[in-house]
Amino acid sequence: MQSLKIIVLLSTWNGQRYVKQQINSILRQTVEGGIVELLIRDDGSQDDTVKIIKKIDDKRIRVIKGKNLGVRGSFFALLTEVAASNADYVAFADQDDIWLPGKLQRAVNQLRKANEAALYCSALNLVDDNLHPLGKYRFQDAPAFEGAFLANCATGCTCVINHELLSLLKASPNLNNILMHDWWLYLVASSFGKVIYDEESHIYYRQHANNQVGMRTGVKSLIFRTKQNLQRKPYPSRMTQAKEFLACYGQLLPHKKRIYIEKFLECENSLIARAKFIYVDRPRRSGLLNEGVALIMFVLGRY
Repeated sequence: MQSLKIIVLLSTWNGQRYVKQQINSILRQTVEGGIVELLIRDDGSQDDTVKIIKKIDDKRIRVIKGKNLGVRGSFFALLTEVAASNADYVAFADQDDIWLPGKLQRAVNQLRKANEAALYCSALNLVDDNLHPLGKYRFQDAPAFEGAFLANCATGCTCVINHELLSLLKASPNLNNILMHDWWLYLVASSFGKVIYDEESHIYYRQHANNQVGMRTGVKSLIFRTKQNLQRKPYPSRMTQAKEFLACYGQLLPHKKRIYIEKFLECENSLIARAKFIYVDRPRRSGLLNEGVALIMFVLGRY
C-alpha cells in the first residue's frame, strides 16, 4: 500500500524566538499511512532563524533561503515549489504557533471524505507569548462561495488542502491584487470544490507584538476588525482580489458564479448598487460577527 504524502509549508522571517518549538510540534505530527515532510522557505531573515532550523537534524526538513517577498509572496513561492509534486495533502504553517497532537490527522480524516477539490480550516485556540489561554476564535458562519468575497473564514496556519485543490492553484495570481494567500485558497475552494470548517481547534495561535496578523474574540474582534479596515491601505482590496480571481478563473467558473462576481464588481462605484447587493443579491447569512464589519465597510466604499 502506497503511503500518503503530506507536505507542510512553513514560511519564516526573523522567527528565532519561536521557530524551534513550532518545527518540533510539526515534526511530532503523525498521519496513519502517511509520511509528513516539512518544506521551509526563509523570507530573508536577518536573525538566527536559519541557523536554528539547520541545527534541527531531521531528513524530513528541506530549507529554501529566499529574498524577502512578504507573507503572500513567500507562501505562493512555496506553493509553486510543490505545485508539480505528488503530494496528497499540503498544509500551511506559521513560525510562531504550536500544533497540538492530532492536528494533521484530523484534517486528513475529513479531507479523505471529499471527492473534489477541498480545503480544511479550523477554529483557533488563542494564547499569549507563554501559551496562556486567551480564548477561542471561530468563524461564526458556514463557509460559502457567496460570502467568500466579503469575509475570509480560512486562517492560513489551520489550512490543509488536497491534491485536487493544489492542481487548481497552478493559475498563479498577480500578488499585488490579492489580500492574503489563505483568502485565495478559500476563494478557489468555494468556487470549485468544498470548504470544511472545523469548530474544534488543534493549534495554539500565539498573539504577540510581532504577529503580522492577529485575532481577537467576541466584541473585541468586532472592534479590532473595524480598526483594521479603517486603517488598511485601499489597495489591494476585496474588489481588486475579485477582479484578479475573475481574470485567473473566469473561463472555468460555472455561469451563475461568474455572474455573481460580476455583480459584486459592478458595486465598485455606486453606494446604491452596494446596498442592493448586500440586501438583495447576497444570500442571507446566519452569522454576522465575522461579516458584519466587512458589510459595513463595503457599503461605505472601503473595500
